[in-house]
Amino acid sequence: MAGKFPSSQLRASGFLSPALGSNRSMGTFLSSRPVAKWSMGTFLSPAPVWAGGYAGRMADHVQVVTTTDSEQAAAELARGVVEARLGACAQVVPIRSFYVWEGAAQDDAEWQLQIKTSAARLAELVEHLRANHGYDVPEIIVTPIVGGNPAYLAWVDDQTRP
Repeated sequence: MAGKFPSSQLRASGFLSPALGSNRSMGTFLSSRPVAKWSMGTFLSPAPVWAGGYAGRMADHVQVVTTTDSEQAAAELARGVVEARLGACAQVVPIRSFYVWEGAAQDDAEWQLQIKTSAARLAELVEHLRANHGYDVPEIIVTPIVGGNPAYLAWVDDQTRP
Protein backbone atom coordinates (compact mmCIF):
# COMPACT_ATOMS: atom_id res chain seq x y z
CA MET A 1 0.00 0.00 0.00
CA ALA A 2 2.54 2.64 1.08
CA GLY A 3 4.77 1.99 -1.93
CA LYS A 4 2.03 3.17 -4.26
CA PHE A 5 2.25 6.73 -2.94
CA PRO A 6 4.83 8.65 -4.96
CA SER A 7 7.44 10.22 -2.73
CA SER A 8 7.27 13.44 -4.76
CA GLN A 9 3.61 13.84 -3.78
CA LEU A 10 4.44 13.28 -0.12
CA ARG A 11 7.38 15.72 -0.29
CA ALA A 12 5.15 18.34 -1.91
CA SER A 13 2.64 17.92 0.89
CA GLY A 14 5.38 18.65 3.43
CA PHE A 15 5.17 15.15 4.93
CA LEU A 16 8.52 13.92 3.64
CA SER A 17 11.83 15.60 3.13
CA PRO A 18 14.50 13.85 1.05
CA ALA A 19 15.99 12.35 4.24
CA LEU A 20 12.70 10.60 5.24
CA GLY A 21 10.80 13.17 7.22
CA SER A 22 10.28 16.80 7.87
CA ASN A 23 11.46 18.48 11.02
CA ARG A 24 7.89 18.66 12.25
CA SER A 25 7.45 17.17 15.69
CA MET A 26 5.12 14.21 15.95
CA GLY A 27 3.22 16.37 18.42
CA THR A 28 0.53 15.06 20.68
CA PHE A 29 -2.27 12.55 20.44
CA LEU A 30 -5.55 13.27 22.19
CA SER A 31 -3.87 15.13 25.02
CA SER A 32 -1.11 17.58 25.77
CA ARG A 33 1.27 14.70 26.68
CA PRO A 34 4.10 14.12 24.23
CA VAL A 35 3.66 10.99 22.14
CA ALA A 36 7.25 10.92 20.97
CA LYS A 37 10.40 12.85 21.78
CA TRP A 38 11.69 12.74 18.21
CA SER A 39 10.62 14.31 14.97
CA MET A 40 10.29 12.52 11.67
CA GLY A 41 13.50 14.24 10.55
CA THR A 42 15.49 12.71 13.40
CA PHE A 43 13.74 9.35 13.28
CA LEU A 44 16.87 7.53 12.19
CA SER A 45 19.03 8.94 14.96
CA PRO A 46 20.16 6.58 17.71
CA ALA A 47 18.14 8.54 20.26
CA PRO A 48 16.04 6.42 22.61
CA VAL A 49 12.41 5.75 21.83
CA TRP A 50 10.11 7.44 24.30
CA ALA A 51 6.88 5.89 25.46
CA GLY A 52 4.52 8.83 25.74
CA GLY A 53 1.94 8.48 28.47
CA TYR A 54 4.11 6.11 30.52
CA ALA A 55 5.54 8.62 32.99
CA GLY A 56 8.37 9.53 30.62
CA ARG A 57 9.83 6.02 30.70
CA MET A 58 12.08 5.20 27.78
CA ALA A 59 11.34 2.00 25.92
CA ASP A 60 14.31 -0.35 25.58
CA HIS A 61 12.50 -2.44 22.96
CA VAL A 62 10.27 -1.66 20.00
CA GLN A 63 8.06 -3.42 17.49
CA VAL A 64 8.50 -2.27 13.92
CA VAL A 65 5.77 -2.95 11.37
CA THR A 66 6.07 -2.81 7.60
CA THR A 67 4.09 -4.30 4.71
CA THR A 68 4.99 -5.89 1.38
CA ASP A 69 3.07 -6.89 -1.71
CA SER A 70 3.99 -10.59 -1.70
CA GLU A 71 4.67 -13.40 0.73
CA GLN A 72 8.05 -14.03 -0.91
CA ALA A 73 9.11 -10.37 -0.51
CA ALA A 74 8.02 -10.45 3.13
CA ALA A 75 9.96 -13.67 3.79
CA GLU A 76 13.11 -12.29 2.14
CA LEU A 77 12.88 -9.06 4.12
CA ALA A 78 12.21 -10.93 7.39
CA ARG A 79 15.09 -13.35 6.79
CA GLY A 80 17.47 -10.49 6.02
CA VAL A 81 16.49 -8.62 9.18
CA VAL A 82 16.98 -11.65 11.43
CA GLU A 83 20.23 -12.78 9.75
CA ALA A 84 21.66 -9.26 10.14
CA ARG A 85 20.67 -9.37 13.84
CA LEU A 86 18.61 -6.21 13.40
CA GLY A 87 15.52 -7.95 14.73
CA ALA A 88 15.21 -10.91 17.07
CA CYS A 89 11.98 -12.09 15.52
CA ALA A 90 10.01 -11.19 12.40
CA GLN A 91 6.51 -12.52 11.99
CA VAL A 92 4.80 -12.48 8.59
CA VAL A 93 1.03 -12.14 8.59
CA PRO A 94 -1.27 -11.95 5.54
CA ILE A 95 -3.48 -8.87 5.68
CA ARG A 96 -5.98 -7.06 3.49
CA SER A 97 -5.45 -3.32 2.97
CA PHE A 98 -8.12 -0.82 2.02
CA TYR A 99 -7.17 2.69 0.93
CA VAL A 100 -7.94 5.34 -1.66
CA TRP A 101 -5.56 5.67 -4.59
CA GLU A 102 -6.08 8.06 -7.51
CA GLY A 103 -9.61 8.75 -6.31
CA ALA A 104 -10.73 5.11 -6.17
CA ALA A 105 -11.03 2.76 -3.22
CA GLN A 106 -8.49 -0.08 -3.39
CA ASP A 107 -8.59 -3.53 -1.82
CA ASP A 108 -5.23 -5.34 -1.89
CA ALA A 109 -3.61 -8.36 -0.29
CA GLU A 110 -0.41 -7.50 1.56
CA TRP A 111 1.91 -9.23 4.01
CA GLN A 112 2.74 -7.48 7.27
CA LEU A 113 6.06 -7.94 9.04
CA GLN A 114 6.08 -7.47 12.80
CA ILE A 115 9.67 -7.15 13.95
CA LYS A 116 10.78 -7.10 17.59
CA THR A 117 14.11 -5.39 18.27
CA SER A 118 16.05 -3.39 20.81
CA ALA A 119 15.73 0.38 20.62
CA ALA A 120 19.51 0.52 20.21
CA ARG A 121 19.21 -1.25 16.81
CA LEU A 122 16.25 0.79 15.55
CA ALA A 123 18.15 3.19 13.29
CA GLU A 124 20.01 0.35 11.57
CA LEU A 125 16.82 -1.67 11.18
CA VAL A 126 14.95 1.23 9.60
CA GLU A 127 17.84 1.90 7.22
CA HIS A 128 17.93 -1.81 6.28
CA LEU A 129 14.18 -1.81 5.61
CA ARG A 130 14.38 1.31 3.48
CA ALA A 131 17.34 -0.05 1.48
CA ASN A 132 15.84 -3.50 0.87
CA HIS A 133 12.12 -2.80 0.58
CA GLY A 134 10.31 -3.09 -2.75
CA TYR A 135 8.07 -0.06 -2.15
CA ASP A 136 9.17 3.47 -3.02
CA VAL A 137 7.75 4.73 0.30
CA PRO A 138 7.46 1.75 2.62
CA GLU A 139 5.29 1.82 5.69
CA ILE A 140 7.61 1.73 8.69
CA ILE A 141 5.78 2.15 11.99
CA VAL A 142 7.61 1.96 15.32
CA THR A 143 5.76 1.17 18.54
CA PRO A 144 7.51 1.21 21.92
CA ILE A 145 7.28 -1.98 23.94
CA VAL A 146 6.71 -0.72 27.46
CA GLY A 147 6.45 -4.10 29.14
CA GLY A 148 6.62 -7.80 28.54
CA ASN A 149 8.08 -11.09 29.67
CA PRO A 150 11.52 -10.15 31.03
CA ALA A 151 13.05 -13.41 29.75
CA TYR A 152 11.70 -12.73 26.24
CA LEU A 153 12.96 -9.14 26.24
CA ALA A 154 16.39 -10.35 27.41
CA TRP A 155 16.35 -12.80 24.49
CA VAL A 156 15.52 -9.90 22.13
CA ASP A 157 18.59 -8.07 23.47
CA ASP A 158 20.80 -11.15 23.02
CA GLN A 159 19.62 -11.75 19.47
CA THR A 160 20.11 -8.14 18.37
CA ARG A 161 23.62 -7.61 19.68
CA PRO A 162 25.93 -6.81 16.75
